[in-house]
Amino acid sequence: MRMLLLLSALALSPNQPVSARAHADVAARVSVRADSDSVLNAAILADMAAAFAQVAKRNGYDRQKGVPGWLEAPYLASASTRPDVAEFFLHRKAYAEDLGAHVDTIAMIIVARRLKAAGMDVVRTNEMRRAFLFGFKKSDARLRTMLAAMRQQSIVALNLHEFLVKVDPHVRINPKDADKVIFDRPADQRRYIELATAVDEANAQMEQATPTQTTASAQP
Repeated sequence: MRMLLLLSALALSPNQPVSARAHADVAARVSVRADSDSVLNAAILADMAAAFAQVAKRNGYDRQKGVPGWLEAPYLASASTRPDVAEFFLHRKAYAEDLGAHVDTIAMIIVARRLKAAGMDVVRTNEMRRAFLFGFKKSDARLRTMLAAMRQQSIVALNLHEFLVKVDPHVRINPKDADKVIFDRPADQRRYIELATAVDEANAQMEQATPTQTTASAQP
């Protein structure tokens, strides 16, 4: 059944707090090339984690929350009863876009504020600023790859959800195997063509998403 081809590319499971772990990993990798004050370093890392949490909050995205039953047979057979799925991925997409657009500014503001509060001389302050921002830039590419994967997966999941809602009347649990679904071909030929086209379009989007998903899934 072609509909099931939609599922293979969704490898980055939202039922695990992947984003929270990955963000913590990114923050932990902000390296200080110079001999820095460990207390200042810890304060900057804590501020970064708090800032990420604020971005999540303003977008309504709970980084610890998953989507119960997502991609399981009951969901596939009755997607119209699960508006929470679309809501989750809408918030997830908004979070990835928001953080991606502002993470550099967040880092610079936090570093500047903490260095000012530390009361160092101008030379030492400039050295520390360069060291922190250099370390962050090295981690920035990894963070952006992860955010791009989150955004792309959210788009694919939303398209899949929309499609499943459309075909809801034609999908049911397999009576012989509760872990599988059956797709009933509509009697209306025109309607069948519309649904088949929707499957093809969704599969094309999945193929575009797969390389990004694989990259993100490989992260430690």
